[in-house]
Amino acid sequence: MFLIIFGLRGNKHDLDCQLALRCAAEIRDQYRSNARVLSASIGVTTGVSYCGVVGHFVRREYSVISVTVNKAARLMMAYPKKVTCDKDTFMMSKLDPVHFTLQEAIELKGLQNVGPIYEFKEIIP
Repeated sequence: MFLIIFGLRGNKHDLDCQLALRCAAEIRDQYRSNARVLSASIGVTTGVSYCGVVGHFVRREYSVISVTVNKAARLMMAYPKKVTCDKDTFMMSKLDPVHFTLQEAIELKGLQNVGPIYEFKEIIP
């Protein structure tokens, strides 16, 4: 599992949500073409997070912490082999809704009222 962040302070873009979804789809496609990878599941969410150094100076690390990050991880686990996103990402992506499919609601561990979840489909250039 790895974490990719868009829109960090000093590097924001009006289309961060769209770029994140396109990046997720590209990663999924690259994994699909690799015979050693069985599947790829990706959760994309939008919100405010703490991004910074955490821990004692001997063992500190850069971390990203928030309910938004947790939601992305839960989406990844709940909707296997898909690129899924929350309502905020869907709305702020400014992409045509034809590229999304509303998913059946699934309870996400530790989260309440997550709202609608969408699968991001292919965008053919």
